[in-house]
Amino acid sequence: MKKLLIPLLTITLCFGAFAEDPLDITAEGSSLFKAHEFNSISYYQFRADDLGHLDSLRGDGVGIGASYYLTKHFGGFASVLADEHLSTPVDSLSFGLRARMPFNTLAPYALTDVIYDIRASDTSYLLGGGLEWRLSEHWGAFGEAGWEFDRDQGEGILGRLGASFRF
Repeated sequence: MKKLLIPLLTITLCFGAFAEDPLDITAEGSSLFKAHEFNSISYYQFRADDLGHLDSLRGDGVGIGASYYLTKHFGGFASVLADEHLSTPVDSLSFGLRARMPFNTLAPYALTDVIYDIRASDTSYLLGGGLEWRLSEHWGAFGEAGWEFDRDQGEGILGRLGASFRF
């Protein structure tokens, strides 16, 4: 799986190199998603370690973070997560890349994350996708999911549901 990271990151970086206008489908979409965009985010994270059993779906914690889009289509992400019981102020750190394709008020995106679990001293990787819905010029809601791998506790699906505020 690690061998896939380099080609995926290369594709993500190339995607972000496009100028803003060639990928812009509508004028409305260009007003809601911009280059040099800074967002604060808050989210709820969940995991499913055993895809065959729905009872393996569990809450993982609440997170806060930020994203910054260098172009309208390419950006980065960083966040901290507190465990579900808030027993530790910071349970894990996430850093990642996002490549989005805005259409009016919706922006589907591809994501890659590196997640460092502080308690377990474990690093994992996430590949997936998401969808952001801009409710207004500043407020949005998002959902994302991906496959988390190279995790000592086992591989599985990791998802996030949250809200964003654009400055």
